[in-house]
Amino acid sequence: MNTLIYELKIIAKTLAILLLFVLAIITIFLLLMFGGKSHKYYDYNHAKYEGLFNSGWVPEYIPKSSKKIQVVNGATYSAACVKFSIPVSDSNGFLTLLNKRGYKQANDLYEEPPIFGLFYNRCAFDIDDVKHSSSEIYNLQTETVSTNNIVIGRHNTYFALDKSSGTVYYWSLPKRI
Repeated sequence: MNTLIYELKIIAKTLAILLLFVLAIITIFLLLMFGGKSHKYYDYNHAKYEGLFNSGWVPEYIPKSSKKIQVVNGATYSAACVKFSIPVSDSNGFLTLLNKRGYKQANDLYEEPPIFGLFYNRCAFDIDDVKHSSSEIYNLQTETVSTNNIVIGRHNTYFALDKSSGTVYYWSLPKRI
């Protein structure tokens, strides 16, 4: 009888460990599948009204003429990617603003835009979109991103502007130390 109870306890422990392992695998799978949060805004005013700039995912200094703003930010780590459009006539002014804020034209990409999920909540663009457009790429490696005045870390941030179409790509990744 004692042997039977002992064997049942071992089986129960084994099943519990197996269940925890299966739950961990399912959690990792779900994070890979649905790893980011996606938001769309009609224009700058809509994004501001919805509090986008308060979250720290997108800098408030994007042009006020911005339209079709698509944002995906990380659910588990501090990263974001944004695609929006501006009138072609605003392109030079926006590049001047980036230079004043310390952005430098990048010869090569240092890091690619983040990938949050395998199938859902992916960035609205990938590195091929940036490379195949006539984009000028600007990088700032020390910008602090904050939420309600709380610093959440240093980031490498990138803007790429296709001056021929007015399409702007922005992505932000935690700075590697």
